[in-house]
Amino acid sequence: MITVVVVVVVVVVVVVVVVVVVVVVVVVVVVVAVVVVVAVVVVVVVVVVVVVVVDLVVVVAAAVVGVVVVVAAAAVVVEAINKFVVDPNDNFKKSKKVTFTFVS
Repeated sequence: MITVVVVVVVVVVVVVVVVVVVVVVVVVVVVVAVVVVVAVVVVVVVVVVVVVVVDLVVVVAAAVVGVVVVVAAAAVVVEAINKFVVDPNDNFKKSKKVTFTFVS
């Protein structure tokens, strides 16, 4: 009778240990999976932010270059018009001078 009780106790202890080990393994796997998912999400967010910031910098740089080119071209056109409209001999007193004002 004592042998049966000992065997039952040993079987119960082994089953409890196996169940505890399985639960611990499942918890560890779930935690690792969550960490991996969070890491992937963080990497994706960082990549998206970097791409958006780089695109924004490129767009702003292109806009600045465009404004500079337009202003320079307008200044060249105004200077060319002034050469034809303004008579250099009258010191701009009688002729009309074209001026350029850039308004943003």
